[in-house]
Parts: sequence; structure tokens; C-alpha cells
Amino acid sequence: MTSRPLRIVIAGWTGAGNVGDELLFDRVARSLRRLGAEPIAMSVDSSATSRLHAVETIDALSLPQVVQGLRAADGMVFGPGGLLQDTTSPFSLPGHLGRVVLAQRLGLSVIGFGLGAVPLVRRGSSRLVRQILRRSGPIVVRDRQSESVLRSAGVTRTIRSPDLAFSLFHDLQVDRGVEIEGHPDIALVPRLSRAGDTSGWWIETARMLIGSDGTVRLIGLDPRDGALLGTIRRALGSCSRIVAVDHHNIAQEIGACRGVISARYHGVIAAVLGGRPVVAVGFKPDITALVGQIGAGADLVSHDRSGLGASAAALEELMKRGVTTAEARDRLGAATVIGDRVLAAWLARIRTPIATGR
Repeated sequence: MTSRPLRIVIAGWTGAGNVGDELLFDRVARSLRRLGAEPIAMSVDSSATSRLHAVETIDALSLPQVVQGLRAADGMVFGPGGLLQDTTSPFSLPGHLGRVVLAQRLGLSVIGFGLGAVPLVRRGSSRLVRQILRRSGPIVVRDRQSESVLRSAGVTRTIRSPDLAFSLFHDLQVDRGVEIEGHPDIALVPRLSRAGDTSGWWIETARMLIGSDGTVRLIGLDPRDGALLGTIRRALGSCSRIVAVDHHNIAQEIGACRGVISARYHGVIAAVLGGRPVVAVGFKPDITALVGQIGAGADLVSHDRSGLGASAAALEELMKRGVTTAEARDRLGAATVIGDRVLAAWLARIRTPIATGR
């Protein structure tokens, strides 16, 4: 008897235009296809996701469509990405976990995959996480901090496996035959702040990066950063240029630069994919945890005027010492197989009763 492909809903954060989130979705979708399953995207912009990834979609903003889509599915991947946080909005964590509750009530098996968590600050958040995720399948988290947050909340069935994007170097070389070729530019990946206008800080940083070799590449990984990029570009003139990236070319455009300063999580990882030295701006706790994972070749500065003011000198020091992040790229990339094995085993458990007709 030949079993049909499993229909697996991916409930991450896709369709909003964030390059890192689209990169992660693409990685999970390709993994599911390799394992003989059909990925289905729960998306906040179904038409955009269909165009980008050529997948069936469910409108994440329509409860009837979410219920209908889950009823037609065989399982749900909760993730990937930093979904377990309650700082951006009081509704974000309940909104993400609400999908898990729906899937559980409809009798679906749920796996947490490629998840990031930061310390929860709102009253009741830890209890909510515990009540919902303790009833799910295995939870694959991307770092020690995420594991600690979940275990503090009472969720102990966690497995650590680095962020899925670390596997992209192998995917580029083996699956697509693409090499990341170096060039003399410096990449600056800024981020809009909710705390106020920080464009002046970024302009000062960018000016300190201007040298005799190359230009400053201004790279945005989220549509919300577009205005900030434009402001920096106008201030720097011909010494800088805005470079458009997507989930297909992020590693080549950022990882090829001789050095990177990034306030975006996947901007830091893209630098590592090229083996480049990187200074991470500690915009959120997940970036601090990421720098700890990387080790040599990465430095951390605070997200304030003083920290950004020191970032150019910190990057210059890393480049002068000839330090790279190639060791972290190889080590963390190889370790992503841990999560892949958990995903494969979870799919096998779902597939058995379907194949036997139970």
C-alpha cells in the first residue's frame, strides 16, 4: 500500500516580508518535501507566500480558514522563529499559541521546530506556555536561552538544535552549487527602533565604516526598516548603497562582505555563513544568545548610542586580527541535523497509522 503525502501545516510567521522568517519557512518546507510530506503555509499574506514559495496557504488572519486548513491536515509544525516572546505586543504570544491549541483540539500532532524564546516578562505568559506546550510533541529550540526559558516555564521536552539558517551554507554548496565570493564592502544591517528615532546613531556608525576600500552596503531584512535605510543613504551619499536581499540571496549579499554590523538576527547568521567577522547589536536577548553560540569572530555591542559608536572600532579590530566565523559556521551548520532527525521521527510516527488506515 502506498501512503499519500502527509499534509503538514507550518505555523510560523510568514507573509510579513521579513527575510529571516521567509528563509526559515523555506528551510522547513524543503525539509518536509525531502521527507515526503506536503508543506502548507499559515500566512499573514497568502498571495505573497504563494508567490514566494509555491505552496498551498491558509490565511492566518481568518479563523474559519485556519480551522478548515487544520482539519484537512495531518500535523502541524509550530515554528520556526522567535515566536515565544511577549515584548512586542500583549497579543503576540497568545496569538501564536492559539494555533497550537486549535491543532490540539482538532486531534493533530504538533511539533515545535526551530523555535526561539526570550525571557517572558508579562504576567501569566509562563503559565500559558506551560499549559499549551506540555501537551504537544517534542520542542526543538535553537539555543540554550530558549531551552532555559521553556524549562523555567515547566516545558521539559526540549531538544537543542541551532537555528535552521545555519544549514544554508551546506544547502548552497551541495544543492545549488553556489559559492560565497568575497568583496571589499562592509555590510550594515540596521533596525528601526520602537523607542524613538535612532537614525542619527546609525548615520554616525556608517560614517565610521567609510574607508578606502569598498562601500557601505545598507541592507534591510524587514520592510519596516526601509525608511531608515533611505535616511542613512541620503546622509552618506555615494559612499553607500542600498542592496535588496531576499531569502534566496541573503547569504551571498551579506556573507560576501569583509565585515558585518547587524541589529537583525539573521543578518548576523548571514555573516557567519560567509565566515566573516560580525559585530551584533544587542537589540533583543536572542541576539545576545546567538553571539554566545558563535564565539570567535563575533562581538556584541549594546543598542544605544555608545554601543553603536563602538561597533565600527570593534569590527575593525576583528578584521585586523584576521578572525573569522568559519568554525562556527561549520560547527553550527552540522548540528542542525539534530533537529532534522527529530522532525523525521515525528513524521514517521504520524505516517504509520495513516498508512495502515487506523
